[in-house]
Amino acid sequence: DQGITAADEEAGARALIGRERVADGSLVVVRLPHARTAVVMDRLAQEAGDDQVPDTLIQSPGEVNFSGCGGRVRALDAAFPGGWCGGALPHFGFWGKAAPLPPVDALIAVLSAA
Repeated sequence: DQGITAADEEAGARALIGRERVADGSLVVVRLPHARTAVVMDRLAQEAGDDQVPDTLIQSPGEVNFSGCGGRVRALDAAFPGGWCGGALPHFGFWGKAAPLPPVDALIAVLSAA
């Protein structure tokens, strides 16, 4: 149990309605009003079915999280040190950072170039 409430789930569903595709469609950007990213990632996995979940950047109050290609994880970690990362690197993984938060446009620029 991750302490996710029905309200958190509803907020995740609403956030996905407003998602953006950037970087020639290879990146999904979601603005979530809380930091329980599982509500977004679980829904994206359900939508993807047998397909791969798209690389995803989630902006939340107080932190930002990315899940996707290992090259993009490494690029974010190099550009914005002091965060956390892991997963099945070098192929696939996650990266996150709390305050000070990098601007979303700077994050997207790094992810687009990676």
